[in-house]
Amino acid sequence: MRRLIAALLAVSFLLLPATGVAAAAPPQYTLDPFSCQVSDPNGNVLDQPVVPAGSEVIVFEGWITKTRGQLQGFLNNVTWVLSVNGQSVDVRPYLTGLLDFGRIWGDLFIYSAGTLESGDELHTHYDNVLKAASYDGFVHWPIGSVYGGGIDCTVTVAG
Repeated sequence: MRRLIAALLAVSFLLLPATGVAAAAPPQYTLDPFSCQVSDPNGNVLDQPVVPAGSEVIVFEGWITKTRGQLQGFLNNVTWVLSVNGQSVDVRPYLTGLLDFGRIWGDLFIYSAGTLESGDELHTHYDNVLKAASYDGFVHWPIGSVYGGGIDCTVTVAG
């Protein structure tokens, strides 16, 4: 459920800035590093994590909970882990802040990994590491890595 909501939110967030972008801007593809799914500029999930040359890749993820308190508890205990092509990324400046979606709460990050050209690959490593157990309204998460040491993903350029 949390992953479905995150994918839907990714699409909605990307549509907002697209209205003010100049015509010469590269097409934006969205990468969810948890599922290693790439969505095209229209929000369609691609079968493979492959983008055309000249595409900007936006890395999008976050955390969804049932209540504000659960989200705040998670945020107080988490270390976000993201690396792009081996370089550690501090996602905290890219977090949206607490978002109230009515029946759920979220805090999401949106990070531009840059524009990929022919021959490029984009490698990500993603995890959340908890200093204390956390409950998000769906799952009780123990101390440590939420994703068993993290998730690796590679996006390639078509052609």
